[in-house]
Amino acid sequence: MGISERRKYKATARWAFSRPLVLNALRLLWIVIVVWGEIGVYYWSLSSCRWPDKNWPQHASPTHILLISDPQVRPPRDFWEDTSWLASAREFFFELNLKRNWHVTRRLKPQTIFFLGDMLASGKYVHSEQEFEQYWQKFQDTFAFENGTDVYYLPGNNDFGMGASRSLSANVRAYYKKYVGPLNQAVPLRGHNFVALDAPGLVDEDYRRSASGLPHQQWSPTLGGTLDFIRELDNEQGPVVLLSHIPLHRPDTATCGRLREKGTIRRGVGHGYQNTLGKETTYYLLDTLHPIAVFSGDNRDYCEYNHTSRHIDPETRTKISEESVREVTIKSFSMARNIHHPGFHLLSLVESSVGAPSLADTACFLPDQPGLFSALYWPFVAITTLLLLFLNLRKGPGRLPDEGIVSASISFYTPSSLLCGCHRRRRCG
Repeated sequence: MGISERRKYKATARWAFSRPLVLNALRLLWIVIVVWGEIGVYYWSLSSCRWPDKNWPQHASPTHILLISDPQVRPPRDFWEDTSWLASAREFFFELNLKRNWHVTRRLKPQTIFFLGDMLASGKYVHSEQEFEQYWQKFQDTFAFENGTDVYYLPGNNDFGMGASRSLSANVRAYYKKYVGPLNQAVPLRGHNFVALDAPGLVDEDYRRSASGLPHQQWSPTLGGTLDFIRELDNEQGPVVLLSHIPLHRPDTATCGRLREKGTIRRGVGHGYQNTLGKETTYYLLDTLHPIAVFSGDNRDYCEYNHTSRHIDPETRTKISEESVREVTIKSFSMARNIHHPGFHLLSLVESSVGAPSLADTACFLPDQPGLFSALYWPFVAITTLLLLFLNLRKGPGRLPDEGIVSASISFYTPSSLLCGCHRRRRCG
């Protein structure tokens, strides 16, 4: 390599590692990473999420139904007990993630939406109707719906309490019915009957029934309660799709399928929660309603399990036949501890006909926002820090940033011009 080529190589290397170029490259890369991490990854996560319409011809025009569970909207700032900067930052990122999840999900343009409970993270802790109204208004501000979209809500244990975990206000269930809607409801859709149950109320009534020692057939249900609603239900409305915030009973050894992130759903009871409905209550629901599908929430992770629905002769109480009923417990829509990916569920529905499935469903998953910090942001923070450190060390100790400019100025003015400037009384030249 000749002298001229070496000089050209050194000049190119100096240009490639010049401070302005490296800083501008870092700025550009940071813009790309932030846009991708805060916006792009959300759209990318749903790029393969489609309505499950492939089972029917195009002219069938299926109805599109969105199922969302556990949004867990946090209470307004006025309710906070911890007002530290750490709590404020935690709440800010939680709500930002929830709004982004909804922003990309609503682009699917569902015609009907069911919220499967726990719309509010702390609804059971409100003190008054005014607080509940304020809290529900925040939920509505978070989830804005397109005009013409039908929206239905199921109560969850965090919306107004359950069992020993009672709300601070005895009227919170009345507030829920006033501002949110009925506790139990049957929604007819395309020849199907979507039966949405008040699962927390069912659990409370089931404890009273079990304490009496009476089976469901002999129990006098609470007026206006869930069991009363089921007995009064018209089973001639078409195939039943059962919706419950709390999953149905299953063996502790049951698995949840390949889409499950961790573990399975096991029986468990605690302060204000119950992991599954009771065994007898589950059999009663399946044998009475004979649903073609069951969808639930509460567990925060995905789970798929097949139950058995038995057809029983009402006179002899003997089993005539039985059939398999699939239950899907859908993902939490909000960030949850130990669960990486939030999610939701899509249903496509057509009129039922003999020998042809009328319902198809699929799960969709949202980005792992906390995982992005460890997989994307923190590595680039380390790279940026190292590059900036390298640039600062490369200048050398005691070297000024504009040393080249200063040297050029000195060589231009010395010796005669600089001396004239220093000895103004002496004539130069």
